[in-house]
Amino acid sequence: MLRMLKRLDGLSHGMGGVTTEWPLPARVVIVCFLFAVGLGFISALVNMHFQEASPGNLLPDAKDVVRAYHGTLGKSQLERLLTEPESLPFNGSGSMRAAFTEKKGSGFKAEMKAIAAKKVLDLSNPAEAAKAKALALKDREGERLALLSWIRSGAPEATYDEVGFELKGDLAKLPISKEYIVQGEDGTVKVHLQAIIHDRCCRCHSDGVGGPASRYSLEKFEDLKDYLSVEAPQGKSLDHLALTTHIHLLAFSILYGLTGILFSLTGWPIWIRILIAPAALIFSVMDISFWWLARIDPPYGPMFAQWIMVSGGLVGLSLGAQIVLGSFGLFRWRGKIVIAAIMGIGALIGLGAWHWVVDPYLAKQAVVAIETAE
Repeated sequence: MLRMLKRLDGLSHGMGGVTTEWPLPARVVIVCFLFAVGLGFISALVNMHFQEASPGNLLPDAKDVVRAYHGTLGKSQLERLLTEPESLPFNGSGSMRAAFTEKKGSGFKAEMKAIAAKKVLDLSNPAEAAKAKALALKDREGERLALLSWIRSGAPEATYDEVGFELKGDLAKLPISKEYIVQGEDGTVKVHLQAIIHDRCCRCHSDGVGGPASRYSLEKFEDLKDYLSVEAPQGKSLDHLALTTHIHLLAFSILYGLTGILFSLTGWPIWIRILIAPAALIFSVMDISFWWLARIDPPYGPMFAQWIMVSGGLVGLSLGAQIVLGSFGLFRWRGKIVIAAIMGIGALIGLGAWHWVVDPYLAKQAVVAIETAE
């Protein structure tokens, strides 16, 4: 079999198939194309970080992938939206945690001013402004944790309105704006959850305000009940999967098909070309298959979701091999030196970007995530 392949390979090379024999302008265009595809793959990883990775993670870990493609169990939709990382999309399938921070929360600047006036802080002073912001964020976080405590206690309707939900133990020490605190006759600390929902959520989730969120009103407890029942796993929806599958398959078949064909025409040994040329296409189909298999009930769904990390990594390795080896295969030794120099410069730029931009950004994300969890 290998002899037959070598014979056919020799015939194709005799017909001008070796890329080192192609015109120089054509080879320059090809290497530019390969590098562009590589940058496109890196940009896809950046998008993956912002869409699915937990704060502080460069890429999604096993927990992130299971959450995104299989979903989480044991939580209501409201609890899930209040506990998922703030970095996720601000929508009903991502996270609504930002409604309790300065990013999406209404009236945050007014709260900072009120705190500054109470604590005699000068907001024109960066250090004092940062202190006022931190205190306002602690109040907002107290509101979120109080709401989560009510949800986890069964979300009793009787304690939802001005009667108040009692905060016990350490929860009673939560820093919460006084306007939401209801003092019980027996000295207990209670919180007015309906007022919190109104101020943090109903500016969007209210009839007549306009926008997509107005269709999901939260003004009444009856409206809220729909989001308090424990939900089935909520990974990628079927319509979203169908859309992304056909887009990715069409794009991958074109890009990875071209990179594979170009690599197959290089002068590398035939067994290397047979292994690497179709690899990115094969692993990308495998990757997309795992997207769908991740929807299966546990334990197999979460298992397939974690295999997405493996198949995605294999796609990246295969494509990287096609780009690096394919670029070197386009030229003889002088051209190889130039390619090596370009890749070396690219690696230095990447290391610099990691040291000066990426690593500090991830560290900051991790610190914010820890402070928020506390």
